[in-house]
Amino acid sequence: MFAISSGISRVTRRTLSFSRKSFGLPFALLALPSLPACSNDYLTDGAVVFNTGQEADAWSVEPAAKRVVLEMVQDTKRTTLANVAAPVTSISLGTEGPQNTVASFEATAFDQDSNLVMKGTTVPLGILGFESAEIALFIGRVGGLSSRRGT
Repeated sequence: MFAISSGISRVTRRTLSFSRKSFGLPFALLALPSLPACSNDYLTDGAVVFNTGQEADAWSVEPAAKRVVLEMVQDTKRTTLANVAAPVTSISLGTEGPQNTVASFEATAFDQDSNLVMKGTTVPLGILGFESAEIALFIGRVGGLSSRRGT
C-alpha cells in the first residue's frame, strides 16, 4: 500500500498477523518448499473402487470371475477404460479424463468361458476430470440375490 504525504512517497508494510506476531520473509521462505512444483507429478490419480457388500466370496464363487471390463457410459457412447484380471478392488483412472460431462461407470465380470458372472453400475455423475476422484461402484453376482447370509 502506498501513501503520499507532502510530496514524499513512503511505503507502508502490511503483515500477516497471528496473535499479533508478524511473519515476514523468513516464514515465506520456509513455506516455499511446500508449494507444488510446476508439473503434474503432484496430481493424484482418480480411481473406481469396487464394493461387493457383504459378499466376501463374490469373486471366487463358482464360476469364478476371471476378467473385469470397466466402461464409461455417456448417453449411448461406451468407452472401455480397463480390461483387467479379477478379482480387483480398484482401477486407476489417471488424472485426465473428460471434463464437463455426465457419465456413469459400468463394470462387467466374466468367467473363463466369457460368461457374465458379475455386474455393477454407478448413478450418472457430473465429471470435471478424474484427478483425485474416488468413484464407488457396487458389483454383485448375477442370477441371484446380493446377500447369501444364512445359507
